[in-house]
Amino acid sequence: MNSVKRIILALGSNMGDRERNFADALTALSSQLEIDKVSAVYSTASLLRDEQADYCNICCSASTFLSAEELLAFIKETEKQLGRQQTARWQSRLIDIDIIDYSGEVYESEGLVIPHREMAVRSFVLYPLRDVDENYVHPVSGRGINELIAALQDDLDIRRTGDLTWR
Repeated sequence: MNSVKRIILALGSNMGDRERNFADALTALSSQLEIDKVSAVYSTASLLRDEQADYCNICCSASTFLSAEELLAFIKETEKQLGRQQTARWQSRLIDIDIIDYSGEVYESEGLVIPHREMAVRSFVLYPLRDVDENYVHPVSGRGINELIAALQDDLDIRRTGDLTWR
């Protein structure tokens, strides 16, 4: 039997009603996850700094009995049900959900790496992550969340845009 795991997910969207996309995603995710905290909504320029609409991002912390692989499959199915279309890397999307942390464990398989490979250099993950876990420590580097934020080379003009109401 699987034990309960504390997880952190990052959600992003730059199409349609982005806050509604997050609310719909959190509602769908709560069928398998016990969501306990949701960050403020943050907005940034696209990673490519191109003409894409700004991205909105949040993080949530939750508990689950799902294994890391089961969680990934559940997230991919949830994205699909919410209308996500496969696009090129770093292109516009209705909803994107990434596993950022899985009980502080380091995990790697062919289709999944935890902690997320690029989380430590992405303002749109780190700022919302700090909202849900101000004491977060990266399980590989051992660096705390404030140290990770201070080391960012490009914050993509991040700005807090408000709080999300979803329940």
